Amino acid sequence: MRKPILLMLLLVSGLLILSACNNAPAGPDAGQAVQQYFQAKVAGDLPKLKTLICKEKEGDAELEAMSFAGLNAKLTDATCKKNDNADTVTCTGNIEAEYNNGPTTFPLSTYRVVLEDGAWKWCGEAAP
Repeated sequence: MRKPILLMLLLVSGLLILSACNNAPAGPDAGQAVQQYFQAKVAGDLPKLKTLICKEKEGDAELEAMSFAGLNAKLTDATCKKNDNADTVTCTGNIEAEYNNGPTTFPLSTYRVVLEDGAWKWCGEAAP
């Protein structure tokens, strides 16, 4: 009688330990989420952008999606990585666009990220 109870306790304990270890957010990591945000931004993809922007910035989603409309924008050489011990992501690369009758380069920099609803979200530029 004791063996089945002991076995059940060990099994439940093991499952609890495993579930506690699995606290990673669903979806892309913070760097990938920011890179996907910029891909959606240059494409003007509002539905995708809304899934990648934090609640604090939701009111800006439409403006963000339209910011490169008609400018033949593209993301070039972009890589984004979450900074250790901070809720920021640093990106390298550029957004290139045709602006004022010529090519214009907008360098990527460092951005705030927040973990909302189990996923990383872009939340504006980080303070210098």
